[in-house]
Amino acid sequence: MHTYSEPGLFRVQLTVKIFISNLVKPIETNIVKIINVAPKSYFHIGGHVFANYFPIDIGEVYLYKIEENEVEPIDTAMFSGEYGFYIFPQVIEGEYFVKADLNHTSEYYNQFLSTYYSNKLHWKEADTIFNFSTNWEYDISLVPNTKLMYGPGKVSGNVTFDIDSKDPIDPACYIEIILYDAENHLVDVCHSDKYGNFELNTLDLQMYNVYAEVTGKHTIPLQVELDESLFEITQINITIGDYSVIGSISLGTIDNVFPNTISQVYPNPASDRIYIDLNQQIRNELVYFVIDQQGRSIMSGTIGPDDFNGYLIDINRLNPGLYFLRIEGNTYQTTRRFIKQ
Repeated sequence: MHTYSEPGLFRVQLTVKIFISNLVKPIETNIVKIINVAPKSYFHIGGHVFANYFPIDIGEVYLYKIEENEVEPIDTAMFSGEYGFYIFPQVIEGEYFVKADLNHTSEYYNQFLSTYYSNKLHWKEADTIFNFSTNWEYDISLVPNTKLMYGPGKVSGNVTFDIDSKDPIDPACYIEIILYDAENHLVDVCHSDKYGNFELNTLDLQMYNVYAEVTGKHTIPLQVELDESLFEITQINITIGDYSVIGSISLGTIDNVFPNTISQVYPNPASDRIYIDLNQQIRNELVYFVIDQQGRSIMSGTIGPDDFNGYLIDINRLNPGLYFLRIEGNTYQTTRRFIKQ
């Protein structure tokens, strides 16, 4: 990173050297670009946050900046009082998301969902703010939680950061967990606690999708089913990675072994086919699903015992973009991420 002290035209050169050995001269190449550094302007962003037409008692508003398809957290405005007004002063020009949520000490916590500007629940659906002038009218009306269930069911689990993530390897506290039914209707909402644990109770016995909303990361909904033989699912693991949020269910010790028996997808990015390597530790037939960024399964197939030395999946018909490969056994599953060029 480099910050110029004044605007103007500048020549930028990147040089790459590949050292094969100490006895051979390194291979060297470079890229040169001429860039125009323009002066930046700063403006104010603000608005009210409402809950059923009334300002919320205490909460946070989060500001995210969109840079080259990456969504980065920039600032947090904590506020309380009778007006429910938030302010982000002196924000550099650019494109942003704004999200509001109740603080965990609020009287109405979990009675409303975290909501983005334009009153949307998910960052992919939210309107972006193009900050090129001061505006105090970016109001947000929190979406209410309209749960109407009183059944015997329960789902619970834990949210953590991926061990290989650039984020801290700590419990993911105050992450919003949204529960949808099979028709994608909102059922209930909760937040993970300071230890990363979450719990949803008094649920009807039916199929659900468990969804963790993490701004800027692609979430694959985890499908679970409650019935008369399984009233509770209490071992849901939600893992937040650098680019995606993936859920799984632990149903025994083999769940800890299974992900390590399957390689990462290669090559990655890929243009027409991907490969995975499997070992002989898992001996029964596996099922795989290719899932797009909206959580839709667009390809599927089976992997038999004869394929455990390596398996090829033809992705030539997929559109370019980010995809997830979910592999499932009888009582376990794992997910791999790949990019189609």
